[in-house]
Amino acid sequence: MDTTEQYVKMCDCPEIQDDAQYLGDNWEELGNWFAFYVSGKWQKPRVYTYGMCLPYESGDRAVWLPRQDQLQGMLPNGVIEFDLFRTDLDEWAANSGDYFTGYWKSPEQAWLAFVMHELHGKKWDGKEWVE
Repeated sequence: MDTTEQYVKMCDCPEIQDDAQYLGDNWEELGNWFAFYVSGKWQKPRVYTYGMCLPYESGDRAVWLPRQDQLQGMLPNGVIEFDLFRTDLDEWAANSGDYFTGYWKSPEQAWLAFVMHELHGKKWDGKEWVE
């Protein structure tokens, strides 16, 4: 599970945080990862399963960090067939140049980029998602 500062920043966007509803009634279950911003700073360690550290002051917030299987589940028809994914990913990578090759530090970052591209038409510029 990617818990890097980069992944936290990538997940800290309305498109993903609004999709936390994807968790449905299971949002509190163990296995869902959150980074917490408390008292004006990211907590160290920054990542907890929900319930181990809850925001408690005004301005505190939690950022949901989707796992790879949760990112896959955001795509139409849930987890797609491998051959279809491979075709879509190959096409995306071919049309993205250096954006895809060697840019992502984890499978979660690559999947998040793919999901943001497919569902929202956005690309990570190193700081934020842009159209």
